[in-house]
Amino acid sequence: TRTLSGSREDLFATVDSLRRFTGMLADNDTQVRQVVGQLAEVTGFLAGERDELAAALSQLATALGQVHGFVQDNRDHLKSNVDKLAEITGVLVDQRASVAEALDLTPLSLQNLINAYNPERAVLDSRTDINEFSMVNVTGCPAWLTACAPPLTRPGGQLPGGSPPDPADPPVLPLPSVGQVHGVVPGAGGSQEPSGTPGEGGQP
Repeated sequence: TRTLSGSREDLFATVDSLRRFTGMLADNDTQVRQVVGQLAEVTGFLAGERDELAAALSQLATALGQVHGFVQDNRDHLKSNVDKLAEITGVLVDQRASVAEALDLTPLSLQNLINAYNPERAVLDSRTDINEFSMVNVTGCPAWLTACAPPLTRPGGQLPGGSPPDPADPPVLPLPSVGQVHGVVPGAGGSQEPSGTPGEGGQP
């Protein structure tokens, strides 16, 4: 009695918790019955598949043993591959802007390639602006080419022709200018029509 008297608060709290728990079960009797029924179905299914479950667990144990042996035998190779993967990941992180740009431009490039394909002739229809090669910068490279290798030189800094390179007079490709291609006469202030066209010789 003295023991119960000293713990009466805990005892009353336990009884009150049990009362609320049984009340909750009574209020949710339908859901409780459904849960019990589903547990019974699961138990029956596992009992019917106990042989298959035993075989699966046995195979799983065998597979885990094989994986453990493989990892132990190839530990050095796995470590090397993981280290290389870390390096590749670092490069991708450093070049994430380039990767994002490539992912953005690749679909458009492929679409342009598809549009340029001529199925009747089995060729790619394209046109090159050769005049871009005539516009060079001080390094002797086309203006559109941002990264250009230095000109080939002989030992001693001599060009193949024997003269030293002159930065002020870089070599250019012997290509026609834009005006020559489009029939514009330099200094004439306008375009010159080719011979044989209407407007020359008084012919209509």
